[in-house]
Amino acid sequence: MLKFNEALLQFIWQYRLLKPVPLFTTTGKQIVVLKPGLLNRDAGPDFSEGQIHINNLVLVGNIEIHLRTSDWLRHKHDLNKNYNTLILHVVYEHDVELAQNIQHQVEVLELKNLVDEKTLAAYRDLMDAKEKLACNGQLEGVDGINFSKWVERMTVERLEEKIKRFEDLYQLFNNDYTQTMYAVLLRNFGFHINGLPFELISKQLPIHLLLKHTDNRLQLEALLLGISGFLDQQFQDKYLRQLQNEFDYLKNKYSLQPLKKEIFKFSKLRPANFPYVRLAQFAALIHTHSHLITCPQEFNSYLQLKAALCI
Repeated sequence: MLKFNEALLQFIWQYRLLKPVPLFTTTGKQIVVLKPGLLNRDAGPDFSEGQIHINNLVLVGNIEIHLRTSDWLRHKHDLNKNYNTLILHVVYEHDVELAQNIQHQVEVLELKNLVDEKTLAAYRDLMDAKEKLACNGQLEGVDGINFSKWVERMTVERLEEKIKRFEDLYQLFNNDYTQTMYAVLLRNFGFHINGLPFELISKQLPIHLLLKHTDNRLQLEALLLGISGFLDQQFQDKYLRQLQNEFDYLKNKYSLQPLKKEIFKFSKLRPANFPYVRLAQFAALIHTHSHLITCPQEFNSYLQLKAALCI
């Protein structure tokens, strides 16, 4: 008998290997999965940036995968604030009602009768394979032309996916080129692990506010660190208290709403790549090269871009 594990369920969810039937949650609500999300191999929910349509709404956010609903308690997710922002809880077997799901109105989707037997058979064959490369036997049946076309198509799809992300941001920001450039650049400062939280910063803190303070690095750091929630605590350090006071003033002046610092990840990151370090670097970039965002067309060579980013 095939033994299930979370890695298999994550694979099934990531590549939508479910039966082509309508999906209903355990409470009877129909959902449509628009995007399964991005697989997270670090601390926190299994998938980020997922999108589902439910109750005439499109929800965007984190999705958690479990073999059984009760694994939520076994993994102590009920004690971790990072799991309070789910849009969907996906399980193979729903065996218990969770107070946390009810409190945060998180629907549960059970996959027990939705997984295709062909998918399980293919997985079983791969697990039983004796070769070092499990799919070696399958690759032999693919001719060279189809293999080349497959690789080429994946390359095109990856480029199309990036372009679509830029287009979506451009429309979201009402065709504001500068705000879009700012959001894309800031997201990349967060790397893959903190890309989404950094993009959220760009939505909470519009670029036109930052550009008002390009001559004052202290205020730039206060705005970026404050809107990220990193200044929401007691500090002994004089400079950090100064940043905190500066942000308190700017927050009231611009009616800003800080994010929760729990959305940022530190697991498996080197200290030089910690979110607050990257934000301080971004403040330095805005302070010294704000025209990289406002007039990127002035940078017409790789060396010019490289020089501007060496802060």
